[in-house]
Order: sequence, then structure tokens, then C-alpha cells
Amino acid sequence: MRLPGSLLSFAVMATAGSVPGLGAALAQTGPASAGEDRYEAVIVTARRRQEAVNSVPETLTVFQRDDIDRIGISNLRDVANLTPNFTLLDNYRPGLERFQIRGLISPQVGEPPLALLVDGITAPDTEFINQNLFDIARIEVLRGPQGAIYGRSAVGGAINIVTVEPTAEFQASLRGSLANGATHEVSGTMSGPLVPDKLRFRVGGYYSESDGLIENAFAGEGADASRQRGIFAQINADLAPATRMTMRAQYSHSVDGIGYYNAATTTRDSIEDFSVPVSQNVLGDNEREVVQISSKFEHDFEFATLSLAGGFSKADDDGIADGDIISAPSDGATFFPNWQQALDAYEAWTAEGRLTSSGDGRLSWALGSFFQDKNRVSSFSVYDDPAGTARLTRADLSPALLLFAIMDDNSSRSWALSAETTYAFTDKLSLSVAGRFDEDHRRSVDPRDIAATLSKATFSEFQPKVSVSYRAAPNVLAYAGYSRGFRSGGFNEYSPVVSRQFEAEITDSYELGVKSSAWNGRLTVDAAVFRNEQDDAQFTRFNPASFTLENVGIDRVRSQGAEIEVSIRPVDSLHVRFGAGFVDSEIEAFARDPSLVGSKMPYVSDYNSALMLDYEEPVSGEVSVTGYLAYRTVGPRSFNLDFPDLRAASHEFVDLRAGLRGANWRVTAFAENLFDERQPEDVFGLFNGAVELARQPNRPRKYGIELRRDF
Repeated sequence: MRLPGSLLSFAVMATAGSVPGLGAALAQTGPASAGEDRYEAVIVTARRRQEAVNSVPETLTVFQRDDIDRIGISNLRDVANLTPNFTLLDNYRPGLERFQIRGLISPQVGEPPLALLVDGITAPDTEFINQNLFDIARIEVLRGPQGAIYGRSAVGGAINIVTVEPTAEFQASLRGSLANGATHEVSGTMSGPLVPDKLRFRVGGYYSESDGLIENAFAGEGADASRQRGIFAQINADLAPATRMTMRAQYSHSVDGIGYYNAATTTRDSIEDFSVPVSQNVLGDNEREVVQISSKFEHDFEFATLSLAGGFSKADDDGIADGDIISAPSDGATFFPNWQQALDAYEAWTAEGRLTSSGDGRLSWALGSFFQDKNRVSSFSVYDDPAGTARLTRADLSPALLLFAIMDDNSSRSWALSAETTYAFTDKLSLSVAGRFDEDHRRSVDPRDIAATLSKATFSEFQPKVSVSYRAAPNVLAYAGYSRGFRSGGFNEYSPVVSRQFEAEITDSYELGVKSSAWNGRLTVDAAVFRNEQDDAQFTRFNPASFTLENVGIDRVRSQGAEIEVSIRPVDSLHVRFGAGFVDSEIEAFARDPSLVGSKMPYVSDYNSALMLDYEEPVSGEVSVTGYLAYRTVGPRSFNLDFPDLRAASHEFVDLRAGLRGANWRVTAFAENLFDERQPEDVFGLFNGAVELARQPNRPRKYGIELRRDF
């Protein structure tokens, strides 16, 4: 792959830090600063142990609590917008968003290309993570296959979310915001001791409501209207000087507008034409309820720390939407209006154990075990819409209108064992070796006809990982690695015209990277190049013959690319960050459709970048003026195997925040997508006699004001 000249320049600059004396020269010529290295001070747990970010031989993007507050990060979409080679697109409903990381994508049937963890506990599905990111202390995005550490599905990386811990002293905060679309939100937290030096608590909750920013022109109301609420409670207990326990419970409920697609044709001009409104006679909405309960026990031995964690997760979704995406009557020949209902009930139990070595010696190690039992019962029903132009809501659902239904009871029971070790041969050279064996037992059945539809299979894989790191200079770390990722196979919903089983996906990845810092941490440059080789890459396509989603395996996909992240603080009041990712993804073999060989993988953008300027300057006493500006770009991408050459254009976005900050308060005005840039989020072939393609638009400009008060 030929890399852009600007990226090569950055890579050369980063690598040049390994030249003896260059780091010292930069330190002498850069801005004066005192105290510890800012880069060294950032502690992460991306590899499930506490490490300084500049000593981790992985490509890692970190958002700390101050970043989250100042930038206004409230969901995983905000995280993806600012991370190289990581994008997230809206989908039919919340919880089904499409992830893309280093060319690896989320199939709608199947699992995402990354592991998702909250406080060290693996989330069983994106249903339980892609909600309101509330009361978060740190977010770590680890790119590259992480199966040896995090297990199946971590073929593209891992997202580690760390919540704010309960405090030893009483604290509280309140936050409220108002925005266009009659959007308003309020949230609050409270924390403190229950038993001094023994027991601490933290509780919080949020409520938000919006009439929506995308209008349903037929109904004259917001297609993306939303109402959300959630609460959580956490208790941390010091059971003994070396023994700790954490218990956490969380509940959320939401009602969101869904399925707001509009009609398009098979041309770029059409999928990029946002003058065409959403116009549906069925008012789509999805009610979602999520419950999560978890606990973690930790004990420090002299030689290691034992961690035992477990959790229960439950989600229920009930969504209705316009099936033909327009408000038009039947033509009596090829077009017959319909609407649809999707029900999903999801339950999962997860248990993990880990023994991690203590001390600062040359050898570190960890042993791990994992068990997860999850079940998903789903149904998809299509109803007749006799008029096609009548305003329909959930109250109009009637069994008499049912045309057909698809049902599936899908379960997974998996276990894993893992081991990892790092040995420092010298103060400069280290070798890390890890491996994990995962086994997943899958079962799928249509409960209406068990004998004809029962399917079972077991998928397993050993996932090794080897990396070498070399401290070329005190402020320069170079690393190289190989790793394997495994995404379990499974079953499509039963239909005589759909392939029942899809195979496991295997990804082998190779990476070279460098991390460097200068000016006492005021300047950092991280760069990496990578190559992924996927076998049986999973992709979900709509099958119009059965009206179902079908996961297919693409025999071989190759993706390679590069990433760069630069952070510079020329003065204390200004922080400038730049990140960019480039990826070239190509289908190399596809027996099912050889004509697609040479095509790019759908949903993979050619590049993304973000330039961020973060400013804070004292103006009077404890009062400071704050400002944040982000300029983001997203490159072209396709959406469908049926139209591999139909690609969206590149798009540019600007986000802006400005305000005043005191010792315990903050007032901020904000604008997301300041210049109202529009892009397609999803495109698929409908061909229902009236509509060729269904296109989902992104959210338009959002602006408002936010207030926060700490106590």
C-alpha cells in the first residue's frame, strides 16, 4: 500500500526519536516545564494491569475524565469520531450500531469486531455498552487483535471503560443541558463514605428527552425522537487490608425513533441528496430496557493479585417501523405497503477469574479463565398496511394484519483459558507472549418447529500473541507484533432459501509501531502500520427472497493501513491533538460471488482524521475561559456487496464548545456538526416495487447550552 506523504513524514519524525541525542535536543529547545513527564503520568489498564501509557507496546487511544468532560463525550460515537481507524455508524435501532476498526466491521448478525469491557468485566453484547456513557473516568481504545487477552470477538481491538469510583469524602454533582429539537437533559451523581475507611458508595441517574432533529415529513414530527432515563449504584468495600470488593447495579429505559430511512436510487448523487425527506406513515419507535448487575472481588497475595468478577445482563427490545419506508398506496401489482415489528429478549451470565503477578521485576505474568452463558430470543413480524397512507402507531398493531413471522431462539455457552507473560531481557528489550483458547457452543432453533430447525455447532480457536518492544531512547519505544483473533461462527434465522450456518472468522494481524515524547511530555507522537488477513470475514446482507438478514462468510479479506496520533502542548493553556488513520481493504477471494474480488469491504472508510484544539485560560481568580474546536474528516466508503462501486463521498465535520469554568461550576455553549454536514449512515437494497435503495441519514446540527455544578 502506498501511504500519503504527510503520514510518512509523521512516521519518520516519530522514528527519528530513536536517534541518540535527538530526544534531548528536543527537550532543550521545547517549552520549559517542571514536574514529571505528562506522557509517563497517564496510567492505563488496557492489558488488564496498571501501566504507563508510553510503556504499552500497543496502539492505544486514551480519553481521561477531563477529556470526557471538556470534549463532551457522551457515547461511543463521540469516541469513534476522535480515534484513528475507528468509526461508528447508526443503524436500524440503538444497540445495533455498526463498528469499523482497522477495516474489520460489525455484521448485523453476529458479534462486533472488538471486546467491550466495563470496569474489567466483559460485556456480552453491544446492547449493554452503546448507551449513554455516564459518570466515566477513562476510556481506552486498544486497536489490533486482542484475542489472547480478551478472547473471541476481539479481532479488531478492545474498548476498556472505567467508571468513576466511590470517594472517601462526600461529593455530588448536577448537570443540565438544553438544545435544539426541544432537547433537554439532567443528570446527577452523589458519592461518599458509608463506613469510614471501609465502605464507600456512588449513585447517579440521568433523564433526557428530545423531539428529534430529523423530521418525518409525512407525520410532521421527529423521526428520531428520544426519551431516556437511567440509574446506577455502586458500593466499594475494603474487607481487609489486602482484600476489596465492588458491587454495581445499573438500569436504563429508553424509547427511541427508529428505522428512519428514505428512498434513494443506485447513484452517488441520490444517496448524497439530503433534500429528500424521511416520509413514512408508520411512526417507528423502539422501547428498550436494560438491567446490569456485576461484582468483583480482589485479593493481594505477596506474589500476585487474584481477581474474580461476574455479572448478569438483561435487555428487552420492542421496535416497530415502516417496512416499505414511504407513505404511498399499493399499486396492486408490484408494490404492497407493510410495516414490521422486531422483538429481542437477551440474557447473559458472565464469570471471569484472573491471577496477575505483583512486583516490578523483569518477569510479569497472568493467568485467566472465562465463562459466559447467553441467550437471545427474537422474532421479526411483517404486517399488512392496507392503505399505505394512514398514520399508524404501535396502538394499531393487530394480529389480523400479520403476513408472516420469523422466530429464533439462539444461545451461546463459551469458556476460555489464557496465559500471558512479559520478560524484560534488558532495560531496553522486552518480549511479551500470550495465548488464549476459546470454545463456543452455539444452538439455534425456531421454537415453532424444533425438529426441522434445531441446529448446533461448536467453534473453537487458540489465539496467540507475540510482541517485542525496544526502548530505543528514554523517550522512544518501538514495537512489533503478531496476533490472531477469532470471531465465533453461528446461525442465521431459519429459512429454506438462506444458508443456515456461517463459519468462524479468523484474523491474523501484523503491526509495527513507535511511541515517542519530548519536551517533558508536552509533545508525543505515536505511529503504527498494520496488516490484517481475514478468513471467512463475516458480513450481513439483506435477503429479499426470505426477507431476512443473512450472515455470509467472505473467504479472504486483506486490510492494511497506518495510524498517527500527535499531541502537543506549546503553552499550558493550549492543547493541540491530531489523529489520522488510513486503511486499504480488499476482498481477495469470495467463492459465492467471484465478481467481488478486488472490491473494498463495505462500511470501511478509506481514512478518518481529527484535529482538536483544547484551550483554557484563567481570566479572574478561579474563573477560566474554555474552548474546544474539532475538525473531523471521513473518507469514502461503500455499504453493500450488491453495489460495491456505489460509494459515499468524503465528509467534513466541525464541533465547537466554548464557556466559562470556575472551581466547582461550568457553563458551556456547544455545537455538534456546526455546519450541518450530512452523510449516509446506511444504504441497502429494498427493491419493493417502489423503492430501489433505503438510505439512512446522519443527525443534523445540534446546538445548545450545558451547565454543571459540583458540591
